[in-house]
Amino acid sequence: MSATGDEPDVDVAVVGGGVAGLYAAWRVLEGVPGERPPTWWTSRQRPAVTVFEASERLGGRLCSLSPDGTRRLRAEMGGIAVLTTHALVVATTDRLGVERDPLEGGDPNNLLYLRGHRFRAADWCDPDSVPYALAPGERGRTPEQLLTSAVETLVPDAADLDAAGWDRRKRTVTVDGRALTDLGLWDVLRELVSPEAFQLMADAGAFRPQFQNWNAAEAIADLAASWPADAQYERLRDGYEALPRALADAVGAAGGELAPGHRLHSVTVADRGDQPALDLAFEVGGERAHRTVTASALVLAIPQRPLAALAPRTPLAGRAQFERDLEAVGPVPLFHLLLAYERPWWEEALGIRAGRSATDLPIQSCFYFGTESDTDRRSLLMVGYNAPDATAFWDAYSAGSPRVDEARPTAPPPAMLREVTRQLAAVHGTPVPDPYWARFMDWRGHGFGGASHRWAVGARSWEVIPRMRRPLPGVPLHVCGEAWSDDPGWVEGALRTAERVVRDELGLAAPDWLAPDAYLGP
Repeated sequence: MSATGDEPDVDVAVVGGGVAGLYAAWRVLEGVPGERPPTWWTSRQRPAVTVFEASERLGGRLCSLSPDGTRRLRAEMGGIAVLTTHALVVATTDRLGVERDPLEGGDPNNLLYLRGHRFRAADWCDPDSVPYALAPGERGRTPEQLLTSAVETLVPDAADLDAAGWDRRKRTVTVDGRALTDLGLWDVLRELVSPEAFQLMADAGAFRPQFQNWNAAEAIADLAASWPADAQYERLRDGYEALPRALADAVGAAGGELAPGHRLHSVTVADRGDQPALDLAFEVGGERAHRTVTASALVLAIPQRPLAALAPRTPLAGRAQFERDLEAVGPVPLFHLLLAYERPWWEEALGIRAGRSATDLPIQSCFYFGTESDTDRRSLLMVGYNAPDATAFWDAYSAGSPRVDEARPTAPPPAMLREVTRQLAAVHGTPVPDPYWARFMDWRGHGFGGASHRWAVGARSWEVIPRMRRPLPGVPLHVCGEAWSDDPGWVEGALRTAERVVRDELGLAAPDWLAPDAYLGP
């Protein structure tokens, strides 16, 4: 550790109060130096760490609500699920005492409403029930089975590969002599299945949010993440926002500062002799007040779009490699609509208890998220949108609704709610009552840019991710977050990148509560 008479205001400044930023701050505060003492750690006994967040709410794209009058139900406006193979999320929640529960999967009574035909999930094995002209070898298969079969023609052992295995394999797979990274997912799959099978996967697959024409190597690894036998879905008992809340509490308990309402305006290299440092200028509470902070190290845990907006006012301005890496990922539009009803009409009318129903109507899917109790029958349903055509459809109904920097669920416009109810009735073939509570969240505001990120065709994630950890040699500025991971769209990806920054760039040792062989990405 260095000792100077002119210490910076903070040793490590973390910008971004989402799960990656809070995790990074907690790890720095709880960590111990690795083999080489960190140069940023001053003479303080414990590092001075501050988390700066532009909005007034910590948690980023993890946002959980309880519908009016309920205690058990959790309306997830952002992230939803955990896989048991997500080593960092599992270990972190265990360490912080955040409880997880199994996430109920499919129900044979779930419905498919496709091309005007309605059938049950149990009827997939009856080819005559599925209104698609599938090839003989495709008939009787679910979209998930069609996808698995197609991927296994490229990677025969795909079902056995874990995250580390996919990281190695995707670097070498080729299709007709072209690297898989240089092809879009759709371009690959269209050569492996019939046109009708491709359309069925696009219309009804449980993987629909990922079914876009993005980097095929990254997309296939993402789609196959739940295939290993030990990969089971879980959810956090008190909602996914319980994780950033627990991390924030741990940061505060360890002596860190939490500074919401601080928007980073610019970063400059401070003149401090041999010890590198950065001056950070913040707008506080809007643009009326300002605060300048000097930090020995800066961790930018923010999504791609706000990082792109900030970069011209930092030492990264005009850096060609950084600008290319910045464009290697792009935000995915997505908004969630959560609806609470006095009774679970889907169960009473159709026997559906959990899982997901799908349609080629613009609502695309609906998820049944449980009932308050045996005596209190208030129940929760979620509608989620992802495909660009569906997003464009619903934009007409949400015109004028705010997409703000601060994550703030809002009541949906009445016209949108009426159209959603009409489509739910068409899918289920039964009258649908009005919900007593409804909230929707659109993540496309410039504070986020999207709900998650996807790798562009041609990008090599294993090259970009390490560069983003220190995009400018000699400058103690580091980037982490879900966007810059090989598991985009998942909290696990966000934590992997933060853990790598803490170890590889900030020089702290691995924690004793995490398995030594836990995969951390490239």
